[in-house]
Amino acid sequence: MDSPNTQIPYATVLESVDVVSTNVLSEPNNKLLAAEITLQELLNEPYKFVPSHIRKYTDHLPQEKPMSTEEIAQILNTQPFIVSRLIRALSLAPVNEDGPRLNISVVQKLIRVFNSTIDVRCLLLFKMLDANNDQYVSRSELSSFYTSCLETIKYVETSRVPSVMEILLKRYHLNVNRRIRFDEFYSIVMNDEILLESLAIFTDFPTWISIEKPSPIRQNIIQRCCTSCCQHDYNDEERTRKITLDRLKNNIARVTTFVLYIMVNIALMLYVIIYRVTVSKANVFVVFARIGGMLLNFNCSLIIVVMLKRSIFLIRATPLHRFLPIDDHIDFHKFLGRFIGTLSILHTIAHAINFGISKDHSWPVYMFTTRPRIGWIGGFAPLSGIFLCIILLVMTICSMHWIRRGGHFQVFYWTHLLYMPFFVLLIFHATNFWKWVIGPLTILFLEKLYSLCTRYWANRGRTYLLSATIEQSNVEGLFKKYVSDLF
Repeated sequence: MDSPNTQIPYATVLESVDVVSTNVLSEPNNKLLAAEITLQELLNEPYKFVPSHIRKYTDHLPQEKPMSTEEIAQILNTQPFIVSRLIRALSLAPVNEDGPRLNISVVQKLIRVFNSTIDVRCLLLFKMLDANNDQYVSRSELSSFYTSCLETIKYVETSRVPSVMEILLKRYHLNVNRRIRFDEFYSIVMNDEILLESLAIFTDFPTWISIEKPSPIRQNIIQRCCTSCCQHDYNDEERTRKITLDRLKNNIARVTTFVLYIMVNIALMLYVIIYRVTVSKANVFVVFARIGGMLLNFNCSLIIVVMLKRSIFLIRATPLHRFLPIDDHIDFHKFLGRFIGTLSILHTIAHAINFGISKDHSWPVYMFTTRPRIGWIGGFAPLSGIFLCIILLVMTICSMHWIRRGGHFQVFYWTHLLYMPFFVLLIFHATNFWKWVIGPLTILFLEKLYSLCTRYWANRGRTYLLSATIEQSNVEGLFKKYVSDLF
């Protein structure tokens, strides 16, 4: 047994305190304590430790000259009413007969707390609302605060103030509760998208006053798709109206490349028509199927070329970038994706009709078996075509704008990786496709291999994030080091 005088190692004490404090501050009921500690650290930080991005906003100000709340509000990009409430809530300045005596240190402290963490900003708003400092926000306090705000800035008409108050009371759940504590207040703000957004732009008053917005009309998938297509067509129409001779001259590389692309597609189409009609004596459905197949060979190879990012980066450093619209490669990739989808429909329908009119086998035998021996690998062409259509359909749907920009980017990303089995099946499906795609796929493989190697190189590999800070105007500062700097 240890004697009473046995000294516990200092590191062990620190570790124990850290564990206990972490557990205590992580409890929901202790959010107030955690935010208070952070707030006091910001307010009591010595001047020499104040970040340079804050000092540069105040170094030009007179050190001893008193400042008015209007002057401070102008520096902070907020309203004098907010400055007054914050100074009173935080007890930042002594008060005399003429009001609070303000100086440069008050400005620095307010800048720090205004641009601190969301937890501290939430505490600031709570303190401004808690007029009697009883650790509760009541209905009357919230109504009084926002009424004064609206009267000061004339944000809404006087006749609308009561209705706005009802909306705000409902948003803060004070329509059913008489008053709320900070932990309840914090939970409400964190779970309300508008209130949370308002704290993120705290200094840009009055935009952070949360007034309920009309709920958007919910649309199903078909309506979203139609809306997206109509909007796209409208934008295309607007762009077409604005085409002028000067604009064509300024975009000569884009125009030349697109005209060349169209000419190549037309040439391939004419070649198929001439060959299939004069040499093979094929029927019209076979001709349409072969036109779609030939154009798919070209466009499915080209869609890889426009996404060779390392090659595009190298081209940008050469004189070739003057003649190639390499900065439009993503837009061209999207266009090629739509065109490939259209060609796939043409190719599939033409083959399906041709199988239907054929007398050698029944239509299901053609479509779902390998018995007709169509294709260059075990008669696998019809079945692989079905798999290709399914993959292409999934990739197309998951690439829609309302999925990529609707909070489901991961769905778009992971389904887009289906391009790997897509091209493997396409090689098995089409007899001559490997001749078209072997070059682009080889370059793509080398680029992926290069990226994988550089990721683990000591002098140019992965980057480690050491810390992150919130700077002025909500600019995030990231401090990072490469692998070579850590050893």
